Amino acid sequence: MTYKNFGRALTLLAGLGLAGFGSAACGSSTTIDFVGDPNNTGGEGGSDGDGGSDGDGGGNLGGMGGQASGGAGTGGTGTGGTGVLGYCGDGVIDDDSEDCDDENERSGDGCSAACEEEAGYQCVGEPSQCTPTTIGNGVVDPGEECDDSNVNDGDGCSSTGTVEGTCTSPVQLELEDDGVATLAGALTADTSSGGGDVPADACGGLLLGGGNDRIYEINLPAQRDISVTLDSEFDAIMRIYGGEDPGAACNPEQEGFCIDAVGAGETEVWEFAGLPPATIFILVDGADEGESGEFTLSVTAGCDPRHVKLHRLTPYFGGANTELLSLRNTADYCSVDLDTVGLVVTDDCVATPIPVNLPQQLLGPGQVFRGSFDVVPGVNGNAFDFAEAPGCFDSVAAGAYLCDGPCDLDAGTNVTDALLTGGGNVQIPGTSFMPGHATGAEGSPYQGYVRVAYQGVAPDFLASDWSLALIIDPDDYTVDAFGYYPDGAGALATLAFVPDPQEGTVVSAGLKSSGYYSAYGVSLPDTLTQPTYVSFTMWAELGSPFGYMCQTGVGVQNGLGTSTGLSDSRDIGYFTRYYYSYSGPYGSYVDDFWFGTAIPLGDIGGDAAWHRVEWENINWANHTMDVRIDGNVRATGVSTTDAAQTQANVFAFHPNYANGCRYSDVVVRMGPPGRIWASPPVLPPPP
Repeated sequence: MTYKNFGRALTLLAGLGLAGFGSAACGSSTTIDFVGDPNNTGGEGGSDGDGGSDGDGGGNLGGMGGQASGGAGTGGTGTGGTGVLGYCGDGVIDDDSEDCDDENERSGDGCSAACEEEAGYQCVGEPSQCTPTTIGNGVVDPGEECDDSNVNDGDGCSSTGTVEGTCTSPVQLELEDDGVATLAGALTADTSSGGGDVPADACGGLLLGGGNDRIYEINLPAQRDISVTLDSEFDAIMRIYGGEDPGAACNPEQEGFCIDAVGAGETEVWEFAGLPPATIFILVDGADEGESGEFTLSVTAGCDPRHVKLHRLTPYFGGANTELLSLRNTADYCSVDLDTVGLVVTDDCVATPIPVNLPQQLLGPGQVFRGSFDVVPGVNGNAFDFAEAPGCFDSVAAGAYLCDGPCDLDAGTNVTDALLTGGGNVQIPGTSFMPGHATGAEGSPYQGYVRVAYQGVAPDFLASDWSLALIIDPDDYTVDAFGYYPDGAGALATLAFVPDPQEGTVVSAGLKSSGYYSAYGVSLPDTLTQPTYVSFTMWAELGSPFGYMCQTGVGVQNGLGTSTGLSDSRDIGYFTRYYYSYSGPYGSYVDDFWFGTAIPLGDIGGDAAWHRVEWENINWANHTMDVRIDGNVRATGVSTTDAAQTQANVFAFHPNYANGCRYSDVVVRMGPPGRIWASPPVLPPPP
């Protein structure tokens, strides 16, 4: 800061209390720097003569808040200099209070007497140079692309009058991670200030667009479900562009969607499930040339809660056994925060549905979440406790509803999945979906519904997506259903339920050295006399160089205690996994047999490891089925042992010269054929 007016400098000094300029003793001198020291060091200290008085320190009037110290005279001490704070008119912009500073305190020249930039001017530099401009006057003048009555950046029209978000220079819409597997971003802008690149074109069968527009770029780093919403005060549309061509923005050849579902003042929505890592461009346009105004564009990229579906429902409560409901994330690429999923349960013992508060927990791709109304330690300790509901979720009636957010069962608009059994109290509006009562399920915790397919969407859920099934998983229930069917003096060890680091609690049978036909079995309900699908996980260890393995099957219980006993695959159509290992004078080999038919499947047992075995497409007319092991098809059209067999009434297994046959997660169910329960999810279409 430089003073150009000597008189004004004196006035300022007086205001600072430096009134006496030179009252010093004889021989002393006082120097005052009116111009100021640009280095902010202050003036030199006064010096004393012999026996003189203190000298006055110099005052630094040039630097803002400068420090100065007076020199010490002989026999006296110098007085420190005084700093002066900046002010409007000093040519230096104070960031806290000034927009500009042109070294004067006049208004009308672009920088006002209060150092504020005046409308119609643009001020730059220190001291500020202010020049007239038309930017910010609300009129698109020559040389401007837009004018939104301000000189702000980031609102669709920059401080230099250029459009922000063009086809050649889209605005990057940044997405931030919210910490629970969701990316989100939003911005607010305005198209009323002008600027339009894209002409009218087809949109939903109509010729739309051609108004002022803005284009935004979004980079999706991983496969996610994306949702884009456009809130506007005018009738706006969205065009979505994508593809590998870097010039995809505004390219009609790479336009994937045009969204125009609602009118002015309402929200347009575009949703896409499973969008791979990509760059997409979103154009916001008026529905016609005269439509423009302010809008807010919001983007979320995460995992749609509608991926979570009801997986199993076993309505039973009694003794040490508890009712169980499991949910599954059907997506194979993203994790769902359970806290975003609404769950309501119902039963004939309660008058109104009961909301369940699910925990904030990420459910990974394909993972299952289990919940119970009565978690029993040592039985189903892996389940979440539905503490809100009473323990009456029994075999008479039960129901469960999943929703996108808190459930609205009155309107049914956000119900994404549902299952009712028996006489449930609540029905989803607009649908009669109700698989019905599980006949014969009373008194058994092992019968319930399992998910067969994920084809139904709200509100037209499909009963065919569900199947009654025998479900045995010791990790969920106290298993006491297995009977012991001895063959004469043949001995079988007592079944044990042991923990396993991979499968949880499992059914375990010890080594059997005699009694070839003795077995364990559990009766099938009347609804499962011709099952079309059987699956189980199994662990086995070879007991001797020459020996049979853990045999498992579904068949007919007859002739117990005879040579045509339960496990005789030759006579009763007993579906068996028959492992044969030979090492002797004729060489060494390993075979697998299914229903007595030799198939070169390789050594898939006896390795002390868990395997998933599935018998699917069981055809009771042709007596054939397919075999899948660990998810891979190993044989198709395999013939059953007994072509005369027309039904089954028991699931059974026995260890035949094998160590530690272990089983878990047994499912025996009726049609549809195949394993379409692994079908991909079908999300409801965008509104």
